[in-house]
Amino acid sequence: MELVIKNLGPIKGNQQSIDLSKKFFIFLGYNNSGKTYVSQLLWTIFNQDKHIKFIKSTFADGVLEEVCDENHSDDWQIELTQSLLDSILEKFGLFLQKEIFTVYNQDQPDSERDKSSIFFKATVNDFIETQVTTVVTIDFPGKLELGYSLETRRLQITKSINSLVLNVKWLEPFDEVPQDCIRLHYNKISSEATSRKLSCLILAILQIILNMSVGFKHGKLSSTVQFFLPASRAFFSMFYTYIYEIERNKGEEDRRLISELTSIEEIRKKIFRRSYTQPVSQAIEALYELNHNPLSLGIYNARLIELAEIMGGDIILDRVENIGPVQFSFRFKENKQEIDLPMYLASSSANQLTLLYLYFKYWAREKGNFLIIDEPEVNLHPENQIKLLDLLINFVSQSDNKVLIATHSPLLADAVNNYLYIDNLRQYYDNEQIKEIIADNELQYLYPDTKLSREDLGVYFFTGDEIISYDRGHYGIYFRNFKDTTISLKKSSETLTDYIYDKENE
Repeated sequence: MELVIKNLGPIKGNQQSIDLSKKFFIFLGYNNSGKTYVSQLLWTIFNQDKHIKFIKSTFADGVLEEVCDENHSDDWQIELTQSLLDSILEKFGLFLQKEIFTVYNQDQPDSERDKSSIFFKATVNDFIETQVTTVVTIDFPGKLELGYSLETRRLQITKSINSLVLNVKWLEPFDEVPQDCIRLHYNKISSEATSRKLSCLILAILQIILNMSVGFKHGKLSSTVQFFLPASRAFFSMFYTYIYEIERNKGEEDRRLISELTSIEEIRKKIFRRSYTQPVSQAIEALYELNHNPLSLGIYNARLIELAEIMGGDIILDRVENIGPVQFSFRFKENKQEIDLPMYLASSSANQLTLLYLYFKYWAREKGNFLIIDEPEVNLHPENQIKLLDLLINFVSQSDNKVLIATHSPLLADAVNNYLYIDNLRQYYDNEQIKEIIADNELQYLYPDTKLSREDLGVYFFTGDEIISYDRGHYGIYFRNFKDTTISLKKSSETLTDYIYDKENE
């Protein structure tokens, strides 16, 4: 499935689509060219809270009524056709065109000319070779003699491989739920039975479409969980206490205003507006949750070890007598003694990587993660930039995860090409032979066990007005915009040194 964007931030005349099936994205480009805008749009597209909001909105009205069986039996079927696929994606795109301004924390544009265009291109045949089971748990109002209660039911939607038929049925209370299914939970959907079915079907089909579009092209699908790390992430660990106090005071002020304000519009404008985008808010809320005795998941311990090596130590969480906000410190060894530094004394690189460390330790789940990092190279030594890239590629291949980086680093671009060269060599040599080639030629900063294929990589350059896709050939990617600057700089250096040499030898 492909995404086409027009009139979003600085991106005005774009015709280039973004292939959402890629597993590793690289967004390159000039400053203020729209990379962060589009990164946070992708965060929105795969956000399940937004899927809930979509099916509860008027944008989802009428999507399934014409193609669904009108009987009210507990078992029924629906075929995923091209027209149904187009209808859902069209309505979802229209929803995103409005919702994205809420995500960006911006006011809706008044003029039609200023409104964004977001739409998708997909072919139903792309979904034939997938199988998926989705179970939607629904809490909806149930009327009792003495009042109302919430009734819980589960709707199961199953798609088999080599089929476009969705089998739908209500599960009984004690029916077993498949272990490898996509699990969704929605509250207070309409109590009318047919409406519940239609809403859940839209949700289930959207999950199939979107999860198919994050690289799970064959076999079983799993849902995607996205997380965004902003370029200014060093601020979070260094000044977390201030963030905590500001958010707490803001919450108290909000509660006071709610008791005073009379209109919903006043409440929306004065209370729920924050000074950052929703993806950044997600990171702040995740940090806030660390105050409640978090448990290390232990899933990505290998990545944590690699990251600690890059940082030169570990991030430690502590609370003084379990009161007040959590405190972060940087622990490293000196003369075999462990030393804990407050984050404001730790290096800029340690602060820059703290959120990523916490992500791998507490927030990333077993599979289906979509990690988006704005400028991962910030504050890192060139050698550590390459080590971080290797870590992220391994994260992608470990458990069907997905990564997007927005970068200005030509070093990362060259390192990506080296992985593509190694992938090309695998046609002719096994892994041990490739290791021998690297050793015999004393090549550095190459990790042959790390695998990145051309098919998994999507590279896009942002010009400031449009998006350009870089071709991925057998000999890597020619990062022409980076190369042009490097070549020009080298030419200037050689010319100036030639003049110096001539004068010194007159």
